[in-house]
Amino acid sequence: MSIGTNNFTQLHEQSTRQLADRHAVAATALADAPIAGMGRIATEQTTKVPAHWSESTLPGRADGDIVVPPATKRGDQIQIWLDNTGAVVRAPLTANDVTIGAICTGLLTWLGIAGALTGLFLLARAGINQGRYLRWHREWQLFDTNNHSGPRFW
Repeated sequence: MSIGTNNFTQLHEQSTRQLADRHAVAATALADAPIAGMGRIATEQTTKVPAHWSESTLPGRADGDIVVPPATKRGDQIQIWLDNTGAVVRAPLTANDVTIGAICTGLLTWLGIAGALTGLFLLARAGINQGRYLRWHREWQLFDTNNHSGPRFW
């Protein structure tokens, strides 16, 4: 439980820092995005196209490649995120990202612990069974006067 809580706290702090250091601007695509299936895998969900944007905190226009959906056409406006230096960065973590990340971390931790304990249990049980089968075999040899091999358990 505390692992998920700690992860939630860390992700929340990271989200707060990102929201303070990043801001959204509108970028204009300078080219059409490639059509899926034309030399590209049809399952791709994003691609890069050249774009330009203006920012109120920095003078002039900036140009660069931005990630867009495959259906993007030249002239489309796409929201991008910039850091304080004007570099394109990922969007900040949302409240849902933080919550889902913390829940997944907690669940995966518990599943890992449960899996490790299950593995230890199965390993111990196999060792105990092997010892029991060995003792049965020895007792069978003591009981068997005709030199039969007796039941085999391995």
